[in-house]
Amino acid sequence: MSVATKRSKLEEVGQHQTGMLRRNRFFATLLPGSAQLLEGRTAAGFVGLFIFLLAVCLAILVGHLAPVLAPGELAKMIVRVLAIAIAVVTWFVFTVPIYRRRVPV
Repeated sequence: MSVATKRSKLEEVGQHQTGMLRRNRFFATLLPGSAQLLEGRTAAGFVGLFIFLLAVCLAILVGHLAPVLAPGELAKMIVRVLAIAIAVVTWFVFTVPIYRRRVPV
């Protein structure tokens, strides 16, 4: 195999890996855990997506469709703040490792 052919093939592989990394970062930004699903790490991806979406839905729907046991606005606010905190922590845990990855040269 000639040197030019090897070089062009390496450039194609580098472009492909860069595109995959860009795609994974985009989806991880929107939904944490989706990049893991795209990479084939199904269990980790589903866990991340489930926890994030559950926390976001709980924060949005608390008091409307997801009742709180204790009456009053303070209990609803505490549940909403905790759900938002869980969603943010989940986002960081599942998204930051995707952003730290680099395309090998």
